[in-house]
Amino acid sequence: MDHTINDEFDYICKLTQANTGMNIFIKTSNNLIKEYKFPYLENPFFSSEDLCEQLFTEIEATAEIPFIKSLNNIEYYSCIRTAKFDFIMGPCVLEEVSNNLFYDYIKRHNVPLYLKKSLQTYLNSVPHYKKANLMNMSQLVYFLLFRKQINASDIEDHSQNITNAQENIDFELSIKRIKEQLHHDILLENNFNKYIKNGDVENIKSAFRNTLYIDEVGVATPDNLIRNDKNLAIAAVTIATRAAIEGGLHYEVAYSLSDILIQKIETEQEFVLVKTVERIFIEFATKVKNLNTTKYSQPINQVQQYIYNHLYQPLTLDKLAEQVHISPKYLSHLFKEEVGVTLSTYITEKKLEEAKIWLDNSNLSISEIAHQLSFSDQSHFIKVFKRNNGITPKQYRVSKVEK
Repeated sequence: MDHTINDEFDYICKLTQANTGMNIFIKTSNNLIKEYKFPYLENPFFSSEDLCEQLFTEIEATAEIPFIKSLNNIEYYSCIRTAKFDFIMGPCVLEEVSNNLFYDYIKRHNVPLYLKKSLQTYLNSVPHYKKANLMNMSQLVYFLLFRKQINASDIEDHSQNITNAQENIDFELSIKRIKEQLHHDILLENNFNKYIKNGDVENIKSAFRNTLYIDEVGVATPDNLIRNDKNLAIAAVTIATRAAIEGGLHYEVAYSLSDILIQKIETEQEFVLVKTVERIFIEFATKVKNLNTTKYSQPINQVQQYIYNHLYQPLTLDKLAEQVHISPKYLSHLFKEEVGVTLSTYITEKKLEEAKIWLDNSNLSISEIAHQLSFSDQSHFIKVFKRNNGITPKQYRVSKVEK
């Protein structure tokens, strides 16, 4: 078809938007010329122009082959560059935006607390598709635009040439950077990610004992070597943080330890990269090891971690039992026996702890806090809060301000 914004092209874009639930953007090399956008899918950080510009950064050739790209490993877009215009369809998410993933995003992008709600509202509105579904939709759009068929494998190959959209992109890139600096393949040979997840402190120590402490070469001049080493150590903190969370460490504990270690890295005068990375990995692995040696069984640890990661969503006994592959009745009995409180009481306590964070650090209304933590309504939230704390949420907020 003629690649201009004619009636047929306009119809294809409107139909694609309506059936995918995703925005459609059309831009030339200099301007955004048309957008078909849902008001609730307004990215809180990027304007439409900036978003389109970022998605096509470093894309020079006019391949006219769709590619899948993400700017943050959460939202994904299907993009096509043609001779006359660029086509963008998105966003969608390829996995459920869990509390863990949400906090990780906030941490990595330094999102201020006052923007947390708008970001969460936005991400919860983004449609969820499997990667194969997004590929199929890209194939369909390609056919509608060009009247030609294309294989999903061609889109996959082109996407990998443009950007690595795999789930572990940050981990893989960080590993690569550290590996280059250490001039040794120990990080990959010894599976540090697995060791941290399993709390395997001894294997980490053994791996570093067998490491040849060679002179570090190649990636930095003497003037900026220390700064470069510190950046790599901070990358190691990122690796270890995520591995520890995957191993069951509560994200708040993991991120608190991350902040402490990064601060220590920045203030150290005498800095040795390999020894610092070893210390980082051991710190996180020890936390996981201590978690795994608590009095709770594995199913209960897993349930607690799932609750931590999904506080902003409705949590039911059936859903939690499904996560650990045991019957709801047995989970209810086991949880009360090991933890000492009922599962519903535990969930309520954790939601109220999160509510206090919002009351302490934001101007959100009581109703908004109740809604985002999935309480049935404001009255129920106030009643539960007062029952557990002796005062209402409003009284709690006032008391904190007075202090």
